[in-house]
Amino acid sequence: MVARHRVVQLRQLAAPAILLGVTVGIVVAATVSIGFLLIPASYLALLMIAAAFTRGPATIGERILIIPALLTMHLCWGAGFLASLIRGPLTIPVYPAPGSD
Repeated sequence: MVARHRVVQLRQLAAPAILLGVTVGIVVAATVSIGFLLIPASYLALLMIAAAFTRGPATIGERILIIPALLTMHLCWGAGFLASLIRGPLTIPVYPAPGSD
């Protein structure tokens, strides 16, 4: 996204910030002080609030499943964004269809 448009909006930095914050919080909590678990715990609490206030006729079970879905989506988006900054965008080669010569 950055390589193509060269402009980053603040909302596009949310997922990478979440990924870095959760990762740093867990690593520092494991090595320095357990108090740093407050960072990933805060994110988890926000996901729980978002799932609880999801609009529509969702059951409790469906709302609970929203939490890991949002977590996976945010962390993958963040990882993809950071990876594209490091290595550049992926290029997918386009080959002509067989017999279209």
